Parts: sequence; C-alpha cells; structure tokens
Amino acid sequence: MEIRKATKKDCDQLFELWKELGQTHSNYMNEENNNSVECNFYYELIDNRECYLIVAANKNEIVGYAECYIQKSQSNEAYLYILHAFVKQNYRRTKVAINIFNFIKDEAKKKGIHDVFTDVYFKNIEFYQSIRGLGFKPYKTKFKLEIE
Repeated sequence: MEIRKATKKDCDQLFELWKELGQTHSNYMNEENNNSVECNFYYELIDNRECYLIVAANKNEIVGYAECYIQKSQSNEAYLYILHAFVKQNYRRTKVAINIFNFIKDEAKKKGIHDVFTDVYFKNIEFYQSIRGLGFKPYKTKFKLEIE
C-alpha cells in the first residue's frame, strides 16, 4: 500500500470515490444523494496549491483518499481542514485511514501547521470512533434546524 499525493492520473478514480462518499453521506442523513456533478473537479484541485489530495493506492487502485485545504483562523494562523476522507469498504480496519492521516500530519508539520480539523456526521459512528482513535478531540458541535 502506497500513501502519496494524488496526480492527474488518479483523478478519475478520486471522482468515483467522491461519488461513493456522497452516497454514504446521504445514507447517514436519510437524504437523497444529489451528487449531480458531472464534471470531474479533481483535475482542477490537483493544481490548487492550497489543496492536498492524499491517496492510498494498492497497485493501480485508489482505495482511499483525503481532500485537505490550508485555511486561516481568525488569528491568521494556518490550519489544515479535511473536507473529505473516504476508504473503500473492503479496506476499512486495515490501517489505510491511519496511514493517510499520518501522511497528512507529516505534510502539515513540513508547512509549520499545528492544527488539523474535520467535521464528522453525527450518525457516522464508525468514522467518529476512528477519528478519535487517530488523536482528534471534539472541538465544537454544529447543530441544524430544519424549517419547513
């Protein structure tokens, strides 16, 4: 298993994993999957200097990824925000996520970044437990009120 930064040749597989992630999110939220995006935006993100696309590759197959962005806090401190992270079902519990997150931490250290944030769906208990196991601590809670 190789953990590395994504290249343009990975973009089609990344897009397919992103679609799987969208289905997973819609299952947690009891919502219809509205992934109607047809354009593979990962080709543009590869060239974005504020974005890190980290992949786990098993030979030629991308089995997991994380999409991260360098952001600035209110005090102008740089931090890394993980927007998306996904590992294929049959590769979960095989340390793929651990290896991806260790790679992310190493990249953050190289940039002098000391904080990494992410959001987790409340109903995604498996990922919530995994992220806690990786050393993440609850920071704040986001609430949603649906108005009909």
